[in-house]
Amino acid sequence: MKEFNITKKNIRKDRPVEYLTIPDFPKNMLLSLTSLCNYKCVMCTHSTHTYTRNEIMSLEKAKDILKQAHELGTCEVGFHSMGEPFLSKDLEAVVLEAKKLGYEYIYFTTNGSLATEERIKKLFLNGLSSIKFSVNAGNAETYQKIHGKDTFQKVIDNIVTANRVREELKTDMSIFVSFIETEINKGQDKDLFDILKDSIDYLYSLPANNQGGNMNYKTDITTRCSRPFNCFNVTPEGYLNACCMDLHNYLAYADLNKTTLKEAWNNIHIQTLRNQHINETLPENSLCYNCLYNANNKVEPILKEFAK
Repeated sequence: MKEFNITKKNIRKDRPVEYLTIPDFPKNMLLSLTSLCNYKCVMCTHSTHTYTRNEIMSLEKAKDILKQAHELGTCEVGFHSMGEPFLSKDLEAVVLEAKKLGYEYIYFTTNGSLATEERIKKLFLNGLSSIKFSVNAGNAETYQKIHGKDTFQKVIDNIVTANRVREELKTDMSIFVSFIETEINKGQDKDLFDILKDSIDYLYSLPANNQGGNMNYKTDITTRCSRPFNCFNVTPEGYLNACCMDLHNYLAYADLNKTTLKEAWNNIHIQTLRNQHINETLPENSLCYNCLYNANNKVEPILKEFAK
């Protein structure tokens, strides 16, 4: 990973992990408000999916899950996964709810195209801790090739505006940028940093990965995956999912519309998956196997009724 750091703020939180079949309830949650995205980026599985079901989580469901998780000890929440958070009209309201409940770190990742001054200001006032913009080009031409949209300058302007708003509000909220490197945009992370260095705290650059075997990029995994052990992901439908990159719910293992977080966190399905990770016995038809071993095998979901 290449890092371009201005203020020494660290985008990567320290989240210890114990590889146990039945771990403690995690401090971190990703609560995905929508599976919709207004972009089709070349390094994202959204560009290849064919399903037609698109969900947006209701405000009532989001509030319920936030409350359950906080009561169990979760203190960090991100409102993103594989969708674009700004496509949820309730984004500002769920940020406010998380702040009211006492969450210590509230954040999300966005492509930035819908980050208007009005919405940014409200998010800052409602208690957002950090926002990360996914910008994967150093100029407009490459941006259109990567993102499929001619909105490079609009996104740059939105980031500059976000910085101006936080300065006006005198908030210490962080503004980060991520850059996913492919052959199309190779070396342009420095160009992007030069454009934005007066408006952001931190830019980090990572190589594109295979996203569970869905994309034609190599993932270099040198350690066990920590996600099934020290965090959890809730999909817009209300499913508990072991992975933030699972757009098709192959790793969904509980329906929180029918059970509680406390009951679901260590159910038999996730215990089985954790043991497979611990013992390195992942089936070759699992999404985790595809991700860790750069395979593209046909995947069998944990529970077929959840898969798209």
